Amino acid sequence: MASNEISLYRQIGTSLIEEAGIRYELPELFYVSTEGEMVEMNDLKNNDEVIEVRDDNWAPQDNNLIYNQKFIINNPSALFGTEKVTDSANKLGLAAHIYSKTSFFQETLFCDGDIVDTDEEQIISFKHTFDADTLRGQVYLDFFIYLKELSKKNDFQASLAGTNLCQKDIYNAELLIDGEGSVFPITENEVPGGPLWSVKKLWVDPSVEAFDTNSVQIEVNKANPLLEQAMNGKTHASAELMSQILLESISLIISQTLDDMEKQDLKFEDATEGSVLAIVEEWIRVYNIQTDNMMTIFNSLQNSDMHRQLIESGDEEDND
Repeated sequence: MASNEISLYRQIGTSLIEEAGIRYELPELFYVSTEGEMVEMNDLKNNDEVIEVRDDNWAPQDNNLIYNQKFIINNPSALFGTEKVTDSANKLGLAAHIYSKTSFFQETLFCDGDIVDTDEEQIISFKHTFDADTLRGQVYLDFFIYLKELSKKNDFQASLAGTNLCQKDIYNAELLIDGEGSVFPITENEVPGGPLWSVKKLWVDPSVEAFDTNSVQIEVNKANPLLEQAMNGKTHASAELMSQILLESISLIISQTLDDMEKQDLKFEDATEGSVLAIVEEWIRVYNIQTDNMMTIFNSLQNSDMHRQLIESGDEEDND
């Protein structure tokens, strides 16, 4: 939660983290090889929070990625009581908000296990499998403690199950994914008073030019006050705003590419791997996009899994 926001309920700050003895082990990464064996990635460039994911036998397009991490709470009882973040009758949980503008998704995952009022050490494990060909560029994982089950409410304590109770995240991880893929070519400019975003077509022949910032750009405006909400927000509203930027941009890219195909007498089989045309063909095929006209393209995207993946996120909205 931003430092300039005022909460009407008690939260877990630095001092309470120390009092409860909340700590974490560094993440462990695995993948399943083509032979079906579980392989641990040992050669990671890991500086505690930024993890460069590299392995000679792992490719993001071909292999999944399994993320494991343990969180330890030495003294959970420090979180409970009428003067703490929640009543002793309630339960807390651990969750991770996972998002990536380059991998094109956002979601919140809730760990199994309850955090309850006890003097005994509790260990909460987080495990998530990213399917092959879903990770590109930068992927962020923000871990936080939330109100899982409410049985009794006290004054100045959160009253809505699902509420994020942390002033700052328990742990933040950034995965840097090596490898090529249909990364969304998002660039930035700064135009005071200008639109939030625009699309630039820089390609001439979509069948051979790579789908990257040299051929097409979704350009966002850093001077627009809505940009921070769109790019960094964690609410459904911010996810929807970012999804509309991408969906409208993709609609324009598809429409323009189909127009070029007609003018240049191109077919999808003419596309080289990784080209603009190859990516557009993949979108149309995977998401069953109706290409009769611009409106059917956009409406198909709006009703596709692509849209649902973009707006799938946990409720991390401010709660009074």
